[in-house]
Amino acid sequence: MVNRQLTLSLVTAVVAGALSAVATVYLLKGSPAEAASYGLEAPEFRLVDNTGVVRGRIGVDSDGNTRMTLLDSKGVARFWSGVTADGTSIITLRDKEGKPRFFMQVDDKEPLLSMRDANDKGRIYIQIKDQEPLITLRDKNDQGRIFLQVTDQGPVMWFADEKGAPAFTQR
Repeated sequence: MVNRQLTLSLVTAVVAGALSAVATVYLLKGSPAEAASYGLEAPEFRLVDNTGVVRGRIGVDSDGNTRMTLLDSKGVARFWSGVTADGTSIITLRDKEGKPRFFMQVDDKEPLLSMRDANDKGRIYIQIKDQEPLITLRDKNDQGRIFLQVTDQGPVMWFADEKGAPAFTQR
């Protein structure tokens, strides 16, 4: 008799719990199918280390750009990636001062990869320009000096002087 009462109590508790869960879902969120479609939402999520220091952020800014930023232990942004409101994808790697040193961008026209020196001058560019690959090496004054491109007519290499005037071209 005691076993029967214990079993009946246990079954009653399980059924009551299940009914309570279903009722809660319906009352708070609607049907179970609708409840399953909800996720965790916020304009920004922050990653913190075990001391509570922010080490990363994922969010959407007021201009509609999505972004993810990772910071080093000193709070300097070292990695940034995002998608702008117009759909351009960007990845930036930064040095210990937070200056961008490596940059990748893909838009609907021309993908670009650039490397910058400590003075934030673009020194190496690799891109697809007018549907053709182009590599550009620039001097410390941000002047293109060496170019290598593959065109429909074949490979082309040219050098420019410090003012950007062609100094040598080879097809």
